[in-house]
Amino acid sequence: MGDNNSSDWPSALRFIQFKKNRAFHSGIGRTPYEAMFGCTARIGLMSSNLPNDEIKEVITEEDLEKITNEPITEEDEIGNEIIEIVEKNSELDDRQENICIERKNSKKNLEKQGEKMMKLSKEKFPQLEIGTTVRVTIPDVDRARGSPRNILAVVTQVEHDLYKLCTEHGFLKYNYTRQEIAACEENLLDMYNVIKLAGDRQLTLREAASNSSVAGPQGYQRCHCKTGCNNKHCACRGAEKLCNSKCHGSTNCKNK
Repeated sequence: MGDNNSSDWPSALRFIQFKKNRAFHSGIGRTPYEAMFGCTARIGLMSSNLPNDEIKEVITEEDLEKITNEPITEEDEIGNEIIEIVEKNSELDDRQENICIERKNSKKNLEKQGEKMMKLSKEKFPQLEIGTTVRVTIPDVDRARGSPRNILAVVTQVEHDLYKLCTEHGFLKYNYTRQEIAACEENLLDMYNVIKLAGDRQLTLREAASNSSVAGPQGYQRCHCKTGCNNKHCACRGAEKLCNSKCHGSTNCKNK
């Protein structure tokens, strides 16, 4: 955009895409273009219709002009068409074979990379036993004012490397991977007491954060009144709540 003094950025996306597809990918051990089409990307004269043997002889612009301006007889055209058909059929067979080889090798490299990542992950995050006290981080979007940044839970079940957790307020609905939880150095919670307190309640992480908050749950109730909020038409007054700073900027509010 800077070189061409233009704001038409969508027109450049195809060039960026082509450049990324030509870049070496460590996971598959080759470029994405090679994994898809079984050959290196053709650029420059290689992408033209000129024969490859003639392209190899082109060194200067004069050589290129000589090839493109050279008159072609009818016999040459017929011969070139026959050669082109034979070469295309042979090229298609070779290309199909190369595609299968490149994709097979790409798959092997990805499997090796996956095994390496799993090995490193297991070394960094060892398996936890049932009854272990863990710390679960609460995302900012799920935290209310006064909510803790983390909540404590206990591992009650492990299945397919997924952990079922229970807090004092109830069981968390969703299972967690090992990377999403941090083990405490000591078992601060007794599993049987926690399960007894939780009962059969199932709750989300946001609900668990709300139960642990000193200021109550995360609220979305607000009004947009312009008449002073002095009757039940006000959403906050109707819900028996006081207006807050997110409701409006009016100074004549009667529900503060």
